[in-house]
Amino acid sequence: MATKDAQSAVLLLLLSSVSVLSYLQFVNPGETQADSSPIHVSGTYPYWPNRTVDGDFSQTVRACLHTAITGVTEAWLRIDLQYVRSIKSVKFYYRNDRKSAALNTVRLRGYSIRVSNTSNVSLSLTDACFTDDMSHTLKTVIQEDCKRTTRYVWFYQPTIRGGDDRVPILEICEVQIFGCETGTYDVNCSKTCSHCKNSETCNIDSGECDYNGCAVPGFKPLMCTECSPGYYGSNCSSSCSSYCQEKACDRYTGECLYGCTPGYQQPDCSAPCMHGHYGENCTKACGNCFSNKTCNNVNGTCTDGCSEGFKGDLCVTNCSLYEYGQNCLKQCSYQCYNNKTCDPFFGNCSRCADGYKNAKCDEKCNAGTYGEHCSYLCGECLNAVTCNHVNGTCPKGCKPGYQRTEKCDKRT
Repeated sequence: MATKDAQSAVLLLLLSSVSVLSYLQFVNPGETQADSSPIHVSGTYPYWPNRTVDGDFSQTVRACLHTAITGVTEAWLRIDLQYVRSIKSVKFYYRNDRKSAALNTVRLRGYSIRVSNTSNVSLSLTDACFTDDMSHTLKTVIQEDCKRTTRYVWFYQPTIRGGDDRVPILEICEVQIFGCETGTYDVNCSKTCSHCKNSETCNIDSGECDYNGCAVPGFKPLMCTECSPGYYGSNCSSSCSSYCQEKACDRYTGECLYGCTPGYQQPDCSAPCMHGHYGENCTKACGNCFSNKTCNNVNGTCTDGCSEGFKGDLCVTNCSLYEYGQNCLKQCSYQCYNNKTCDPFFGNCSRCADGYKNAKCDEKCNAGTYGEHCSYLCGECLNAVTCNHVNGTCPKGCKPGYQRTEKCDKRT
């Protein structure tokens, strides 16, 4: 009978190893320690907690932990892994000699698997990686995922489940805990967490880093194989141009993936538009900025104002009638011929109204002259008063000896 039990135990051990591929198994008979809530003693036979880590996979009650049947309010088993490990799953073997599947695990219903890094903790406050929802009859060999970085693994039962029981009870026969040493992950524990800032822990399956992020700034959590948005280069140490659309650039070249924000040139959007251009893709031409300066590369406004003859923020609007000069701030003289507007650049008139001279027609004829182009001489006005600069009339009459005509240009 003993031989048969030993063969069964070996078979179970082999099967359990296959089921988790090549993750490490941390429970080692003679090394791993277990503790529990007070135990049951049948006659003189104690059901010690270390029976759960002795390598005996028999599931008859005498090979198992059996916690106390009186005097407690909760039942628990704690496995000490000796130091912090990165665990993947917990497998355990429960008593199976109570004559039916339902009876075998009735006391286990509603249990939880919990973890902690210290032994002196309130179990209800520990991190639960699995809690049974009591939706089905539990098997006597159970394996649950428990992806945690921890030293202590707990089995916790706070509730009375057996019909005739007076306290919560656990009857666990053997425990196996699979995982990797901290800082490693994946099947065979062959990959390291060196890409993580906290290189001691990463997701045991995928290698994803924890909330501390990546070891090298610029890489994108969780796997730290791609650059974070806004970075590029072999070590993700270079910043994409802040003028890339969506701050996204090619991982290796830095070229902006979605083009540039208005005012900047591809490929990497680090240079503003060339002189005389602005806007999206630098396709818009600047207006008539003062002294032929370039406009604002983003919105096209002329920082120092407009050239003569133009006005507005973009300097593309011609001066209105009777305006001229820089930003169209000057007024024509209103003495251009036939009341025409002046040249918007210099303010010159193509021809002056009678009685005015100079390019801008902004001066009256000199004394003694009048009319078109100020080309006519005044007559003999009384008291040597000059004539009207427009029509040549003498305002106070004529000198003695001249007829009283409007221009006093005829002798008596």
